[in-house]
Amino acid sequence: MDLATASLELFSGLLQAKRAYIQVRLIDKAGNELVRVDRVGEKTRVVPRDLMQNKHDRRYVSETIKLPAGSIYLSEINLNREHGRISEPYMPVLRAATPVYDNGGELFGLVVINMDFGRQLDVIKRAQQGIGQSLYVTNSLGSYLVHPNRDKEFGFDLGHDERVQRDFPQLTNLFSPTSHRTIETLLPEDTGDNRVRVFVKIALLRDHPERFVTVGLSQPYDDVIASQSTALANAIGFSLLLIVIGIAAAYAFSGLLVRPIGLVTQRIDDFMHGRETGSLPIERSDEIGMLARAFRDLERQVRSSEENLQGLNRDLEGLVVNRTRELTRFKNTLDLTMDCVLIFSAERLEIFYANQGAVEQVGFPREMLLNMKPFDVMPLLDEVQFRRLLEPMLSGELSFTSFETVHRSKAGVDIPVEVLLQYIAPEGEQARFVAIIRDITERNRIDQMKSDFISTVSHELRTPLTSIRGALGLLVGGAAGDLPKQQYEMVDIAHKNSDRLIHLINDLLDMEKITSGKMEFNNEPQLLMPLVDSAMAESHAYAQQFGVEYQIVSSSSTTRVNVDSDRLRQVLFNLLSNAAKFSAGATRVEIAVIDNGPQVRVAVTDYGGGIPVEFRNQIFEKFTQADASSTRSMGGTGLGLTISKSIIAQMGGTIGFETEVGRGTTFYFELQTV
Repeated sequence: MDLATASLELFSGLLQAKRAYIQVRLIDKAGNELVRVDRVGEKTRVVPRDLMQNKHDRRYVSETIKLPAGSIYLSEINLNREHGRISEPYMPVLRAATPVYDNGGELFGLVVINMDFGRQLDVIKRAQQGIGQSLYVTNSLGSYLVHPNRDKEFGFDLGHDERVQRDFPQLTNLFSPTSHRTIETLLPEDTGDNRVRVFVKIALLRDHPERFVTVGLSQPYDDVIASQSTALANAIGFSLLLIVIGIAAAYAFSGLLVRPIGLVTQRIDDFMHGRETGSLPIERSDEIGMLARAFRDLERQVRSSEENLQGLNRDLEGLVVNRTRELTRFKNTLDLTMDCVLIFSAERLEIFYANQGAVEQVGFPREMLLNMKPFDVMPLLDEVQFRRLLEPMLSGELSFTSFETVHRSKAGVDIPVEVLLQYIAPEGEQARFVAIIRDITERNRIDQMKSDFISTVSHELRTPLTSIRGALGLLVGGAAGDLPKQQYEMVDIAHKNSDRLIHLINDLLDMEKITSGKMEFNNEPQLLMPLVDSAMAESHAYAQQFGVEYQIVSSSSTTRVNVDSDRLRQVLFNLLSNAAKFSAGATRVEIAVIDNGPQVRVAVTDYGGGIPVEFRNQIFEKFTQADASSTRSMGGTGLGLTISKSIIAQMGGTIGFETEVGRGTTFYFELQTV
């Protein structure tokens, strides 16, 4: 068989092999696949859009979009990848790409054709093996595309790059970027074996000689001599011809696609810009026809979707207008609210909303507030203290909290405020805090006026009441002689009610002292049990009115505490009298003194009705009792527990309670021992 006949037969096989696997891709200039058609054997399919990829980082994309219209870019031969991963089984591919411009000369994208080049390489390889030769093909780096040992092929893609320069160092100069050599012959004395090897460089692109492949043939030296070198020369020419044919076929195949692809692209551009469009080449039965029909179906779907979308847009526009109106109304309402409203992020604590009330309260412009954090205007709290205040809400223990502090205005004026702080974390949105901050300057002024009034009235009433109680006590005690029974009962009632009034006035005065910080304490180390016994003795007569006896269930005779004895007895009297008053028919109140080392707990337990759930959170607030009927039927100001809590806090302790509805309540306080 002569060289021409072999070339024609192999070229025919090459074209048939080429049709075994082809990909045609239409890619926009951003690298997004718009349409892709795959042919495997005789089967052709349009790839679904959800399987398409972005190829902006591929070299053949970035290089092709730089080319003028009608130009062809041939890529390096490497293993095919899909979605960034090498396809299995391995498939060497050659890519031919051409840019596509619309009628206005603007680049739309490019067409890329992927061809299975492994079959061409196998055709050449088998042909050479048939005449006793070994074939080598490398890329411009010297990495093997074809090698007699398949394990060395495409190592640059598979992580074990094998290069011809390492096997034959004499070829290093052939791959040098500055070398102009195009052929290198290795004789047996060069390689140390009985073979002759010839390597030839073939440029892929005429204007880029640095992009090339090399073809090498190896044949036993004796065979070369026997045939006067004719076989080797024919083989080299034969292989070069096949490579050139393959590259020419890629050019030709790409060229056949450029014009019809241009029609499809022009139709896409017309459709995107709302222009009248011409016909598509849908009558073709090849990949281009598939591409055109796929776009026609896509166009129909888009038009149908556009009609549906227009209807939805009309509905959405009306909804947006209404919602915008509602949001504007809501924002205007917040802006016109007199209270300061701040919204800030839960993580960075940065304010991202401040209403007009906030601007007017602190005097900072809104732009400045939006670059601040809440504690920037709170001189009594630093960031650590402020974050500690937020922790119970972030952990889910509380959903909101309230507290009083001070805001410092831009002018340096301190403003007393009450803060209601709420944590909001809607699903799918950024968590944030909403703070509603009220200026309580006027409220504090009124409270002070009330305190001053109560203090003045209480002081004015206490002196005459003390005299009245003393006089009534003398009458009850018989200092003026025995009174008739009816008169005695009336005087006794007056005496008891004067006692109640004195206690009420004392509570009011104590509350005023606590509020103004004027309550004095004379703390000193002393035994605890004598104070407990003294308070029980003082409360005994009061408890008898309710048929209640006090019982000590545990004690500690050696426990010492650092307290003001009068104030501690006041606390004990409040707890004991409350327990007797609310025993609800029970006959026993228990007192327990438990020394736990560094702390001692004093607990007073009654077996009455317990504290209702809805009342427990405000049990230590001023002027509160479980219900109004208790106040009327049993007396009391509702100040005893508030005063007790303040007294215990001043002595370095804590106070609390445990209760169960229908079974009773235990009030306790804990103090440090000395």
